[in-house]
Amino acid sequence: LWLSRIRQHDDYTYQHGLNSAVWALVCGRELGLNEGLLNHLGFGVLMSQVGKTTLPAELLRNEYSLSSGELDQFRGYVEESVRILEQCGASRAVVGVARYHRERHNGSGFPRGVKGDKIPLLAKVAGLAEYYESLIAPRDNGLPMTPADAVRQLFKLRNIEFQEDLVETFIQAIGIYPTGSLVELSDGQRGVVVSHVPERRLWPRVMVMTDQAHQPLKSAKVIDLARYNEDRAGSDALTIAECLPHGTEGLNPEHFDVTGTESRWQLKRLIGG
Repeated sequence: LWLSRIRQHDDYTYQHGLNSAVWALVCGRELGLNEGLLNHLGFGVLMSQVGKTTLPAELLRNEYSLSSGELDQFRGYVEESVRILEQCGASRAVVGVARYHRERHNGSGFPRGVKGDKIPLLAKVAGLAEYYESLIAPRDNGLPMTPADAVRQLFKLRNIEFQEDLVETFIQAIGIYPTGSLVELSDGQRGVVVSHVPERRLWPRVMVMTDQAHQPLKSAKVIDLARYNEDRAGSDALTIAECLPHGTEGLNPEHFDVTGTESRWQLKRLIGG
């Protein structure tokens, strides 16, 4: 019910919470959290945004250009989330995620300015995940980073705003080129990362959607860069040249049928849609 209210009040907040929960769970699995803790983490990240339903929608839409007074009002959503969750009988772990997800390792966060080990582990993971999501998918009036640039930004903030070993675990979990990243290959072809394996973070599987001249293909094709490069080296290897911004023209996976070298794939099987 509360998730439905969040979505009705502000769809961006709903999508932000949902995507942040996914990143948090990916990191939580990498940390080896058990199923119960993962449930608390995922639900906590989703519901940490519920306090925003008490704020004017206009305030939320302009969160990047708020006055001092408006910023104080905006930050009040954290305590509102805690109040709502406590009234609903949420677990202490879930309430803790909501209460501390905007706190930072060096004490620069809000609402209490606590730091270091005073921030619960689940809330630290939640804060990392939400910050990463805000970099790659800000509101319409914000400039999105590519996933690779967002990873670099997180790395710069290790042991400053975020605990160093958790930053490294988060990056290890999502990969240098996370699933869903739009990329251009070294030969000019463009596509989207659909999966990767820990041993080959720089060589993921890519669903290619354009040719070398950036013209759309009739059918997208999946290239497993790790397998493709097994017997190739140096200039013969096919690598990722750069990440591209979300929304890059001609790179909407929904517009393509997908073919692989061995079988035909459905988009849902590739990216979990």
